[in-house]
Amino acid sequence: MRHFKTFLNPFALGNPKDGSYAIMDGSFFWENTGYIGIIPLLLAGFSLLYKKERKRLVALLFLFAVFTVLMLGKNGPLYFISALPPFNLFRVPSRYLLLFVFFLVIMSSFGLQYIYQSLQKRFSHSLAMIGITTLTILSVIQLYMVWDDYHLIEPIDRWTEKPALATFIENNKQDGGTRILFNKRPASIEAYYQKYGWNEQNPYWYVRNTLYPNSNLLWGISSLGIYVGNIETKRLVYFYSLLGPDDGFSRYLHMANVKYLISQDDITEKTINMIYTEPSPNEEIKSIQLYEIDNSPQRAYMVFQSKQAETLRDFKDLTSAAEFNSEKTVVLEKNGPEIDQRTVDVAWDITWITDEHNQLELGVTSEKEGLLVLADSYYPGWKATVDGIETTIYPANLNNRVIVVPEGEHNVAFMYEPSSFKLGAIVSVASHSLVFIMLTREFLRLWGISLFFSTKVK
Repeated sequence: MRHFKTFLNPFALGNPKDGSYAIMDGSFFWENTGYIGIIPLLLAGFSLLYKKERKRLVALLFLFAVFTVLMLGKNGPLYFISALPPFNLFRVPSRYLLLFVFFLVIMSSFGLQYIYQSLQKRFSHSLAMIGITTLTILSVIQLYMVWDDYHLIEPIDRWTEKPALATFIENNKQDGGTRILFNKRPASIEAYYQKYGWNEQNPYWYVRNTLYPNSNLLWGISSLGIYVGNIETKRLVYFYSLLGPDDGFSRYLHMANVKYLISQDDITEKTINMIYTEPSPNEEIKSIQLYEIDNSPQRAYMVFQSKQAETLRDFKDLTSAAEFNSEKTVVLEKNGPEIDQRTVDVAWDITWITDEHNQLELGVTSEKEGLLVLADSYYPGWKATVDGIETTIYPANLNNRVIVVPEGEHNVAFMYEPSSFKLGAIVSVASHSLVFIMLTREFLRLWGISLFFSTKVK
């Protein structure tokens, strides 16, 4: 409720730039603040006087009220909706602020139209245009004055420059891949931000060395982690749960083809060795360390023995056994293909042909039928073919993919072709076409031209 005062002054509860704004209920300043300016706010109030558009305004006020209540989260009567789809996709209730502001701006436009028509009736069209143009210019100036000193302005080259840790990884590439995982969210930098804001830029420039998944897109280093507002697949969440402080979690990193672990905390496991440290420029921020996992993991490999696990506990029990070897055995789920050639040494070879974000192609040669394990995330929308014939992809090792490959030489391909994307494209094209037709019809109506209906021009 306290955030409603930020519609009058966005910094009424503090300014994150200088560290005076306190994070509340896990959400941030930019998630809780819906400031649109004083003039648009006044115009929204004037819209209530616009009797000509009363029906539309009543509908807007209803939607406005609904999203106001939803925005209140646990303090509002509709909080239970947050547990229902698709509302449960909103990470925090304040995300409804976007829709709240959207309808508030529409009301402001009605208020501006009301003032224009009032000035036109009383004076003239020219004076009315001067009036609303002046209001628009004053609104822009006022917004600029409020936010001018808020944003950090730096040369883009400084922030897109490759971090030292990324350069080190690139210069020390080894066979088996360079997939990384950042161990934890940078707690020390978050604490620094809450205390000091961003008046001092060097700590934030330094923390790019975490190669966090969003900024790491610039460096193109394969990462097990993702950055989607904490909306992660259940498989990945379960996989992360196995990466505890107990000795032996490196076996799971090996399954995921993770070669390097980036951490601000010390890691003591014997099979994980620190190979590089990037010193921190600030004593309140921990140094970022790069650890290397022993025995270079493989991204794609053949196995000839499978085991089944129906629960996460079954999976952990199987993989934590002393005799388990992830390079020889794969753990599948219920209804996965069964194979057992453990008493025979089978020769095999894999050649990478294509390695792109949405398409992979490999040449696979094997003396016997086996299972091709791809240490990439199992996710709906991926399809696989063997010699051009589609085959089933099975979940393996909790978050990997597996397909059956017959003996001999074969061409294997993985393609990401989700049906949801095709459906979304159809809906987008249809909705944009409908909006275009409606706007065109309205434009022609203003000029007295009939399109699909009879128009009377007063």
